[in-house]
Amino acid sequence: MDRRNFIKYSTLGSLAVVLPVNLLNASANQAAPDFYVYIDETENFCTECGSCVAICDSVFNIDRSIAEVKNTCGEPNRVNGRLRDCVQEAADSCPVGVIVISDVKRK
Repeated sequence: MDRRNFIKYSTLGSLAVVLPVNLLNASANQAAPDFYVYIDETENFCTECGSCVAICDSVFNIDRSIAEVKNTCGEPNRVNGRLRDCVQEAADSCPVGVIVISDVKRK
């Protein structure tokens, strides 16, 4: 590796540590991938309790007697990867388990 690939120096006592650029920015450059969220009422029905909206109102809405996934990425049911933790918490709190998280789009 040449010197241009190294940018960060830190000193620990008398030990100098040199880190390559690709290691420093690896996690910062990796955006969480988008995912899909569905309300699946094949086994249970949404009770309109609103827990999903209370936890993650940027993704969920109660409309027409059912929880709905807002159009947040320009494509129905597609959600920005940064919201995965919020959506997962909402899914975990759903008393009837109708919130489904998927990495692939349903046909």
